[in-house]
This record gives sequence, C-alpha cells and structure tokens, in this order.
Amino acid sequence: MLQPISTLSVSKETIAELRENGFPYVQDIINNLDLCTKCTHIPNLEKFQKIPLTTSALGLLEEESLNDYVSSSSRALDIILNGGFRCETITELYGAPGSGKTQLCLQACVTVQLKEDQGGVNGRAIYIDTRNGLSVTRLEEIIKNVEKSNESLRAQRDEILKGITVVSARTAQDLYKVISSIKNYLRTNSRVSKINTIDEPTVLRNLVKIYHFLQIRLIALDSLSFPVQCCLRDPWCRTQVYFRIVNELQELSESHNIAIIIVNELTTQIDEKGDHCFNGAAGELSAHRIHRRIMLMRLIGGKFVAHAVKIVTMPQISVLFQITPDGIIADSD
Repeated sequence: MLQPISTLSVSKETIAELRENGFPYVQDIINNLDLCTKCTHIPNLEKFQKIPLTTSALGLLEEESLNDYVSSSSRALDIILNGGFRCETITELYGAPGSGKTQLCLQACVTVQLKEDQGGVNGRAIYIDTRNGLSVTRLEEIIKNVEKSNESLRAQRDEILKGITVVSARTAQDLYKVISSIKNYLRTNSRVSKINTIDEPTVLRNLVKIYHFLQIRLIALDSLSFPVQCCLRDPWCRTQVYFRIVNELQELSESHNIAIIIVNELTTQIDEKGDHCFNGAAGELSAHRIHRRIMLMRLIGGKFVAHAVKIVTMPQISVLFQITPDGIIADSD
C-alpha cells in the first residue's frame, strides 16, 4: 500500500510542491531521490529514506526489566503499581479533593532521593504546581518520618528540600512553556543560572541554580486539568491541549528515564450506554496515551482506596492504604 505524502509531518506548501512535481507518494520520493532533489527546493529529502527502527519483543522485555521504580511508600500501592512509579512511564492519579493525590506526589518527591534499597533511585524531583497548593510544612513532616526509618538521612532535611525544584504554572500556556523549558534543559544538560527573558513566564524563575549533574528522575504535575479547565472553555480545544502536553511528557519520560506523575481532578461523564460515571478531567483520549491510571478515594480514619483503572499487568482491583500525619505509611493492613 502506497503512503500518501499528506501523511508526512511537513507544511502544506511542501506537500503542494511535491505533488506539482509528480511525487504524490512517499515511495516516489524514495525511488527517485536525485530527481526529486533537482525538481524541488525542499532540503533534507534523505530523511524519507530512513526506515523506522525495529526491535524484538525480547529486547523490549529486557529493557523494561532494567527500568527503575520509585516506591509509593505503601506496600499495597506498590503491588498494584507493579513496584512503584516506574521510570519511562506516566502514571495518572485522579480523584475527588482530599483523596490523597497531592500526598502521593509529595511522598514520591522525597522517596525518589533515597537509595535503591530504600525505595528510591538517588535522583531529584521537579514539582509543577498549578494550583498553588504545595505545602512545605507538609513536606517537612514527610521528611521527618523518612529520617526516622533511615539513620543515614538524619539532619538531611535541607538537602532533601533542595532536591525538589518547584515550578508554578497558572495557565495552560505557562504549563506548556514550563514543560518545554524542562525539555530544553535536559536536552542540552547545561547549567541554568537564572531565567529573565520576557518571552518566558515569570513562574519559570523558580528554575534557578540547577546544575550540570543534577539528576531529575521524577516529575510530578499537580495538576494537569486545573489550568486547562480554568482557562479554556472550548471542549475540543481542551482535548487538544491535554493531548499535546501528555505527548510532551511522554517524550520527556522515555528520552530521559524519568517517572512522571500526573494529577487530574475527578469529573462526571456519560459513558457509551448513557450512564453517568466518574473519570479523570483530561478525558478518554488523553487516557489512551497514559500508561497507568489510578483512581483515589477517601474513606474515614485516614484510610484511602486506590483503584487500578488501567495497568497492563494488573486487573482492575482496589487496595487500601493509609495516610497519617507522618505521610503515607508502609503498612498495607
């Protein structure tokens, strides 16, 4: 089956020029590259000769087995997460207010800095705050509890806090610029002194004093849906923004071996049968691009429920976990 040039990620002008010169299909370009180069003014036509990379299922299995995990600090949650928040993977947490979404993000931002035998990957975290809801006091409580069970971390509060870079984004546009800035930094791996350019949102000034050897292994976005729902009225426009941001995060995750946690608000939707159901505010289209989805619910007495909505290696099961003043506790009872 011939591939039309309209399927290529090129401009309309380029497609029109190729058609005018008798190259309606990609195979025409590949088979007549020299002629196409002479007839058109389009640079880098050699890229169409590149064959997509392939690998075996065994290779993918071996690669997946090498991925690191960031523990959720709850044995029950780690079971349904197949070890924890996995690097090169996006995990979505959604639920009603007070269901534990932010608590899990804060706990992961601390745990990621621990050694592997302690549930972490000896890395750093970026916390993207779109709701102005980050509580440093709560972070300190979580750190104190982690220090209790790890003597080597005693008096390390300041270092752990330094290991969490906090970035604020109030609008969908700011959020996309924040993610783009993180991508550019990780791509160039250069030192960032201070961001003062007028074309960047002021909130990016939080990305200061990030050094060359800083290992970012976790990004927590809390939340994705809040700025999009507040700033954009058109449902289709919202869907496009969600999809675009998730795509960017997926590329970040896979290219730089990062675990990504996305928080979404809970919304009521109508399913195919016309019945009302609960779902994440980013919708089903974005959900297809997210690897693992967990719906959270709060019970009483500090107990919470995590329901595995989408995890390839796990059926749709629910587990109990607890959040105390010290953070998420390891006991799964």
